[in-house]
Amino acid sequence: MVKVATFVKEATGYLIGREEPMVLSGSATATPPGNPPANTEGQRRVQFGTVPDFAHNADGVRVESVVPGSPVEQAGDILLEMNGETVASLGAFSDYPKTLAPGDTVTATVLRDAQTISVAVTLTPR
Repeated sequence: MVKVATFVKEATGYLIGREEPMVLSGSATATPPGNPPANTEGQRRVQFGTVPDFAHNADGVRVESVVPGSPVEQAGDILLEMNGETVASLGAFSDYPKTLAPGDTVTATVLRDAQTISVAVTLTPR
């Protein structure tokens, strides 16, 4: 129950803090694998492979869990930077992949067991 409430609080805070209104678009049918939508500008086309901890209130994005087989299955516990750009919040983490494409490689700087390490991560299609 606490995780659900925390998620709702974080999601609401993120939506309230957006400068532009959220616009949902699309159809009820899924895009077949391997056929990306024609207009993907401003949309996330890649997966990083993490489920964030929505209750984390310090710097970076704490990884709650990792999607098996995803690009960052071994990447770390708290994501601090991607390609040298600070990942200060969940909103920043959510926006950054919109600038990337499948096959791009990013350097993820993570905090694991009180050590900062860098890991090269090749992104896969969503």
